[in-house]
Amino acid sequence: EGPAAAAAFGAATASDGSQRSDEQTPAAILRRQSTRLEDGSAPLDVPHATVLSLGQLRDLVEQVRGGEAEDEVWSLQTIVQPEDGLRVVSTYSCDGAGKEKSEVFARQYHRFYAIPPQSLTLPLPEAVAADGCVEVPPSRRAAVETKTLSAVRFASRFHGLDFEGLVLEFVFDAGGGAVLHGCWCAT
Repeated sequence: EGPAAAAAFGAATASDGSQRSDEQTPAAILRRQSTRLEDGSAPLDVPHATVLSLGQLRDLVEQVRGGEAEDEVWSLQTIVQPEDGLRVVSTYSCDGAGKEKSEVFARQYHRFYAIPPQSLTLPLPEAVAADGCVEVPPSRRAAVETKTLSAVRFASRFHGLDFEGLVLEFVFDAGGGAVLHGCWCAT
């Protein structure tokens, strides 16, 4: 509450660094489960991300403060706009013999994190395939692989979790740093 809350919900930084008040400014990402495919088929138990504007974020916070119940598990994160317009996906796997494998590829950020947000539907497999992968420069690939392996080692050492598979998403911020943006799957 107070000035900090007003600043968080009332102003956003424009790309030129100036402050602006705009209800439609992207402010957060809401992650939920149980979405539908674009063809309208039955709900799936998969994660889905929706970009929230400042106004939508304010409404959600007010609902939570007011005690309105949510039927689903959800999480909320701040928006980190990638400097290169890409989201970098890192897939880690480890077989029964302990052999580790890593795949890193990128896709267009705006195709998944639509601004303004679209309906809570997942794209059909054909649409995902048509998106195509983008080559990740070697230095960024190395940074993402290092961070992925660090997450695997951290989970094992401090939480006793040993992954057979892990899918993480990163974006590179304006300073060129790799930011963990989401965890899509862990087995």
